[in-house]
Amino acid sequence: MRIHIVERDVLELYTSESGRLYKSLPPVVVDRFFEAMGQIAFARDERDLRSLKSRRLEKVPSECAGCYSMRLNDQFRLILRLVTIDNEPGAEIIAVRDYH
Repeated sequence: MRIHIVERDVLELYTSESGRLYKSLPPVVVDRFFEAMGQIAFARDERDLRSLKSRRLEKVPSECAGCYSMRLNDQFRLILRLVTIDNEPGAEIIAVRDYH
């Protein structure tokens, strides 16, 4: 899947492993963020993401229209929207949220 990162803090975490989000998240959540991003990048489409049972891809209509969450751990979720980017399945990464 193609990936587009919307939020600046998430982009900074993903591209340089630094920034406000990097400093505020527990190290295990940062590691799981990168694992999840790799899984999204290698997914062919939404079905591959749904097959990752430990990530629990689920709709979160309160966040935004068409948004989903993927579990990073018991407390943190990766918020994303499934989209088409350059005629290919993609994911817009919206945020990392504390759901605790």
